[in-house]
Amino acid sequence: MAEVPLSKAPNTSLLPERRCCCRQLTAPGLVHLNVSKKTVQVSQAPPFLPEERMRDRLEISFSRPSRGGGEVERVSYDKRSGTAEITFLNTGVAERLALRGKYPVDTGREMIVDVAPLYNYRLKKFQTYCGTPKRSILLSGIQDSMEEEDLQDHLEIHFQKPSNYGGEVESIKYVSTGNEVKAFFSEDVGVEA
Repeated sequence: MAEVPLSKAPNTSLLPERRCCCRQLTAPGLVHLNVSKKTVQVSQAPPFLPEERMRDRLEISFSRPSRGGGEVERVSYDKRSGTAEITFLNTGVAERLALRGKYPVDTGREMIVDVAPLYNYRLKKFQTYCGTPKRSILLSGIQDSMEEEDLQDHLEIHFQKPSNYGGEVESIKYVSTGNEVKAFFSEDVGVEA
């Protein structure tokens, strides 16, 4: 199992949006990332066949060594989402198929499904703290009246003016409507109160 610093974790989703600041209280958090050597995720499997039949078709198709497959240990298929997890008896088959990204499946007619590695994530040594941030504010409802960079400069100047009860601005980030930004933190650099 690989230990990946929280700032380097792929596809790490953020906590639900709340009006609080989250920070680590202990050692830097780690995401334990385990890439399965025997199991792949399959998506884009159309739900036009009964569930049992689709499971059989997936097992037969992924068992073909001529197509890069191998001996299948287990197939779990979800008809509603059109996804499956296929576990092979031997290591290396899942890796090889995940690198290809696509795989042909015979369901009476040839179809192509997406194949991806199976990741298991586990947070370790990570705690969150929710409270009121003392040095940060979130502004919302700002109209997009100019370019992002210009508006960001205007906001920074506004909050630095003593007449607006402002002060030194450490950093500012403006994100226009419809866009989003994800932040990944590698360590806590909190300020002692």
